[in-house]
Amino acid sequence: MTTDVGRPLAVEELPWAEVLPGIEIRMLRVDPDGKRYAMMMRAQPGAMLPRHRHLGDVHAITHVGRWRYDDYDWIAEPGTYVHEPAGSVHTFHVPDDESDAAVITFVVEGPQEILDDDGSVASLESGATIEGYYRAFLEAQAELLATP
Repeated sequence: MTTDVGRPLAVEELPWAEVLPGIEIRMLRVDPDGKRYAMMMRAQPGAMLPRHRHLGDVHAITHVGRWRYDDYDWIAEPGTYVHEPAGSVHTFHVPDDESDAAVITFVVEGPQEILDDDGSVASLESGATIEGYYRAFLEAQAELLATP
């Protein structure tokens, strides 16, 4: 999903891919080295991501809905910007009582470590990894739609 510099991308034409229950993503761009990427996420009420640690900065802009990190005492709402410095550890969550899915644009600089319950690293995900998930889920969705 890499685009040329200065060339607009018709975001609404990009498909959503459900990568976890209640979590869909749209890949906007992955740098050629696979380290930095931009994506949109649409997360349904009650949806959560596994606890993880970012090894680079993350920038998030909330377009619709509300979300939080269970580890902090704030809630991001439409029109808010969140900066997560490298080393941030958290668990993404859309509150169960939300009426709308949260739609957020993330720009992620560097990989993230997915953590086990004891805090040890279970896996490492880069922009290339996330793009691979995106493409695989889109292919699976296409196969499901093609099955009679």
